[in-house]
Amino acid sequence: MSVYHDVMKSKETKGIKPEKEDKDDRKSFPLRLPKATLKAMKLRALEGDTSVQKILEGLIDAYLGGKAP
Repeated sequence: MSVYHDVMKSKETKGIKPEKEDKDDRKSFPLRLPKATLKAMKLRALEGDTSVQKILEGLIDAYLGGKAP
């Protein structure tokens, strides 16, 4: 077993809630948009069977020239 799992197991036995493992290296940040823009984004995402998150990631990647890590 890894050291991480040993520590998590130890925390569980002491009644300490273990932290969730971060499955990817993403960070969140607040974004303010006009209500009408956000509503339009949500509708477009629904129509395209996707999410606002995926739309924004694609737009940002395109803006950066596809050079996202």
